[in-house]
Amino acid sequence: MALRLPWGVALTYDDLQNLPEDGHRYELLDGALLVTPSPNHAHQRCVLSLAVVLRYAAPPDLEVIIAPFDWLIGPRTSFEPDILVARRADIGERNLPLPPVLAVEVVSPGDSSTEVHEKALDWLAAGARLVLVVHPRPRTITAHRSATDIQILHEADTLDAGDVVDGWRVGVGELLG
Repeated sequence: MALRLPWGVALTYDDLQNLPEDGHRYELLDGALLVTPSPNHAHQRCVLSLAVVLRYAAPPDLEVIIAPFDWLIGPRTSFEPDILVARRADIGERNLPLPPVLAVEVVSPGDSSTEVHEKALDWLAAGARLVLVVHPRPRTITAHRSATDIQILHEADTLDAGDVVDGWRVGVGELLG
């Protein structure tokens, strides 16, 4: 099946919905299409382990959602974190139209640390309260938090097993298998 996208025009969320389900992750940033390959087994194992831990730690008004699920920022920006934790009342049928309480990105072997850091900053700027970047090898989790003023970002902290961030207990050994 041939797919024709508009040339020289910013893409929209509607354009994104018409892309094939071919195993790639499609996201939009200000109308630009971002495409990443399917994750590997180690990545998915880490996502599942983390989602299970978060699911059991989440209070009843929060839901843990794993990718693929769109966090819709606007008509030209849509992100797809590996894990979203959001208020149940905020979740739509096809996407999350409001910022999550927590967004998680698990780093894959080919990911650039600069790109992952920029993605975390984009997510904070879009309203996420807390972003965790999980590095399966080495076994670390970096927490990015925003202050009341979204422009003021706290220094990222590398967490150890058992640390607590915004009420979430982080067990690195459990999360990374």
